[in-house]
Amino acid sequence: MKFDDSEKLIVKEIIKDPRISDNQIAIKTGIPVKTVNRKRKALEEKEVINYYAQVDHEKGGSEIFKSKRMYIVLFKYGVSREMFTKKFPDMTNTHWESKHVKEMILGEYNGRVAIFMMIESGNENDIIEIFNVEIMGKFRTYFGHDAVHDTLVFPINNCLKLHHNYIPTLNMKQGKMKQDYPDSNIFV
Repeated sequence: MKFDDSEKLIVKEIIKDPRISDNQIAIKTGIPVKTVNRKRKALEEKEVINYYAQVDHEKGGSEIFKSKRMYIVLFKYGVSREMFTKKFPDMTNTHWESKHVKEMILGEYNGRVAIFMMIESGNENDIIEIFNVEIMGKFRTYFGHDAVHDTLVFPINNCLKLHHNYIPTLNMKQGKMKQDYPDSNIFV
């Protein structure tokens, strides 16, 4: 889908403040409120724009997570993306993935299915237990004991950028983009 000029303006305002009303968008862009409403609803129905809340559990937030690791899990040959996506809904019926797994992305590495996971915990030593017992236990249950070929682990320090436009240390304040951040720097 290619955005028309009015959709680009609408989406930029939503990026700056996802809680913005259609009336506020109309005032800021000069686009009639009915047009804003119609186009926003269409973009939402097509799932071109999505909204969610992110809770900061790191330093400065709730501070329940003090340690974070990026795991890259490489599956053995024979485990396909389709197999993983079919079994994934059954794998996610417990609490571990919503508590400790901040992000999980399906990809590939050297011809193997790969899962990229950001795992968080309040204690650095707990992450290896969470991974080996809870997460690997799920993978073994659904794909076999020898399903994982290799695992790479990287300590994570700071989030620098999210969703193309959000730079927490530069352009964000109180869950919105700072008003003085230039529109020309917003990617749509």
